[in-house]
Amino acid sequence: MRKTFYAAILAAALPCYAVDAAPAVDPRTHPGEVRVLDMDTQALTEVVPDTVYMRHWFGTNLSVALFRIEPGNPDAARPAMHSHGTELGVQLAGGGTMVDEFGRSYVLRSGDVMLIKSGVKHSGDFGDSQNVILSVVTPPRPEYQAEDGAPYFPGSGSPAAAPAPSLEGDQGAPVRVLFNLNDVTKELTEIVPGQLYFKHWHGDDVTVSVTRMVRTAGGHFPGKVNVHGEEVALAVKGSLDMIIDGKPHHVAEGQVLIIPPQVPHTGACLDDECLLVSWFTPNRVAEWGPEGNATPDLRFLDKK
Repeated sequence: MRKTFYAAILAAALPCYAVDAAPAVDPRTHPGEVRVLDMDTQALTEVVPDTVYMRHWFGTNLSVALFRIEPGNPDAARPAMHSHGTELGVQLAGGGTMVDEFGRSYVLRSGDVMLIKSGVKHSGDFGDSQNVILSVVTPPRPEYQAEDGAPYFPGSGSPAAAPAPSLEGDQGAPVRVLFNLNDVTKELTEIVPGQLYFKHWHGDDVTVSVTRMVRTAGGHFPGKVNVHGEEVALAVKGSLDMIIDGKPHHVAEGQVLIIPPQVPHTGACLDDECLLVSWFTPNRVAEWGPEGNATPDLRFLDKK
């Protein structure tokens, strides 16, 4: 009896260490799955009658969406002020004006690639021409249903909510227009003479890069197997053959590739020139250094 009493006192006095449960897997996502997405603007679902069409997909830690907005109904096409995780937006066609919750406005041209800070509320107008927009968001947008569910558009049919007054000391630009697809090649740094050109940009939890591969008389630059966080890559120009986790995947011009985190992969450009826009999470500051660094540690490059 006395032993039982003292054992109870001792157990109560000892610290209790809880075992962390494994994080729940979002049932909408496709963890570990390699995905090649067709950016077919005609295979989209109508969200706002005769005005907004979209489709969305999921990776392991992100969502991807393609929007087509038709001109002629500006009130219906204007989204309500909304926010979500860090977003990469690619203005594939058309243009307009984005406004953030601080009252700042950003004019967007066809080809502009923008980075929207996590949690920043934003809205906008899409102008007088057809818009096509590719959007990548991490973590996955909570409003999106599973891929076979209904698509989503954040409110329409009325003016966007009034922006909040500008706040002093906010942490960095809420929206950054990083580059334009039509002239970004002029900004790239030559890494392998005549064969490989590259530049990168960082967000809080993501990195964006542009890679240009050019075939010379000696072929393309020598590559090797690479491993990193999750990647979404848009083949802006040219097509590629990829070996991902030992399996072949073909990526045609205009398609989007999702490579799961920490999956070994390598690839080859099949044309005289390939241009890739890639988006990574988490960011790659530790490898590539700050923006403007001319000597990033490109681990996909075989330096032997």
